[in-house]
Amino acid sequence: EKSSLNDFIFIGGSTFVVGNLLNAYAASLSA
Repeated sequence: EKSSLNDFIFIGGSTFVVGNLLNAYAASLSA
């Protein structure tokens, strides 16, 4: 259960980082 929770946190953090990168990329395209 503990490893599953860690995996969930890791996936959530990775998704957050990727989302920020995509937002920055989109902003640079529209600028």
